Amino acid sequence: MSFMQLFINEKEALELIRAIELHLTNTQSEEAQKLLNRIYTCIEKQCKSKTNR
Repeated sequence: MSFMQLFINEKEALELIRAIELHLTNTQSEEAQKLLNRIYTCIEKQCKSKTNR
């Protein structure tokens, strides 16, 4: 398995989340759900690190 980092701004992140959520309403994609969960976790970690500064 290979890994890739993707750096996006907040607006792009919101659009990506909406697109994945829309995709999930039409399919039962386990991979899309995993990706969405990882994005939520990443956002949560970023918010915590910003408040700890």
